[in-house]
Amino acid sequence: MHPSTQVSPEYFTQVPYRFSATTLVESTPEKIFDVFEDENSWPKWAPPIKQVDWTSEKPYGVGTTRRVTMVGMVGDEVFIEWDYPKVMAFCFTHSSSGLVESFAERYELVALSDGKVALTWTMAMTPKGLGKLSLFLSKPIMGLGLKWMLSRLKNYIESC
Repeated sequence: MHPSTQVSPEYFTQVPYRFSATTLVESTPEKIFDVFEDENSWPKWAPPIKQVDWTSEKPYGVGTTRRVTMVGMVGDEVFIEWDYPKVMAFCFTHSSSGLVESFAERYELVALSDGKVALTWTMAMTPKGLGKLSLFLSKPIMGLGLKWMLSRLKNYIESC
């Protein structure tokens, strides 16, 4: 495993490669957090994810760790934000790929008065080595991919 630079929540406003999408979900913030805490739900809505293993015990919070097995890569993660049921964010501590210096995701939930939740998903990364070229070339489709997976997450939550 290659070490990754651990980041703080401020990373999301400073990184050059940042992708974000928002959707409205007919749910509650608590139900959405239940989905996030369920390791079996992630592969159902995020096709690149094959398995999630929490390596910390509940209750989850800042400092919680997990290992995520994806297509072609494994990432060890630590949670850098956890404000149930409003926001959670994590970053890589290690990955099996040497293509990223740092990688992080943030999920922000805002309960609306009409019974819906505004869910914003932000993905941020700093590539290194060949990762710089591959991310430069794939940048135009990264935002589309994020929106596609967010729509899958919305559909999954609303079907639960």
